[in-house]
Amino acid sequence: MSDLTLPEARAERDSLATRVDVLDKVGTLATLPDDTHVTTDMVATFYEVDRETLLKLVQRNRDELDDDGFRIIGRREVVDILSMTPDELGMPRNAPTMSLFPRRAVLRVGMLLRDSLVARRVRDYLLDAEKPSGRARAELLTRADLARMVLEAEEEKAVIAAALESAAPAIAYHDRYVANGDAATVKSWSAQFGLSEPKAYALLLDRKVIYRTLIGERWSNRQQRKVAEYEYRAYAKYLDWFDLRPQHNAPRHHNGQVRQTLYVRQMFALQLAAKCGLSTQLTIDGGAA
Repeated sequence: MSDLTLPEARAERDSLATRVDVLDKVGTLATLPDDTHVTTDMVATFYEVDRETLLKLVQRNRDELDDDGFRIIGRREVVDILSMTPDELGMPRNAPTMSLFPRRAVLRVGMLLRDSLVARRVRDYLLDAEKPSGRARAELLTRADLARMVLEAEEEKAVIAAALESAAPAIAYHDRYVANGDAATVKSWSAQFGLSEPKAYALLLDRKVIYRTLIGERWSNRQQRKVAEYEYRAYAKYLDWFDLRPQHNAPRHHNGQVRQTLYVRQMFALQLAAKCGLSTQLTIDGGAA
């Protein structure tokens, strides 16, 4: 049995990151009113550890948790992201920021946290393979049974053929984009619908799908003054449509923070286009699909 807490087990943790259903098997996870995010104190309570232990784990494994959607937001972002004021959430008035853990990040904590019985149960559920229930008993088929099965298969084949013909544009889209990668930059996504990158960002902001978050400030030699540094984030309602990826090879922000880029998950690209009022007529390899 693998030890998921080891640094070299990162790939195995990544492969299990979607098994958030395991959390419900080991306890009751309290969430914020959006039913999506969890605070630091909520995670510590769930795993029955103190806050400082959890904060140290987050600091040591920030890259992994960022990949799972963990983020730190400022007081001014609370209303936009959670649709509640800091006071309504019970956020201390002297706290300038708050940490948000989606369920994937909470599961990641369980895979990394050593001194927690709850976390150990999480890892046990993840690693214990379910045993097959046994072979189904073979049954003898009459000629009439075989003939009926052939007729049913032919009817099903005709239905599938008709469905495939009507779904041809979506299939072409999947073969061209989804099969070749599960995410694309906003620029690549917008090009699929004949839209420029600046117009795409403006449209996504206008439709309240994404928002800009202030990262910090830097000195601009060209403008000879301090300028704000921003990044884009998805609202909680649309988190599943996007993938926030750290850009470790890119220069860090002025404050030392790793740059993060918002990608569109291709399986939701058509839904995102519909949300933005774009035509679902795709442009594939220079032509319409």
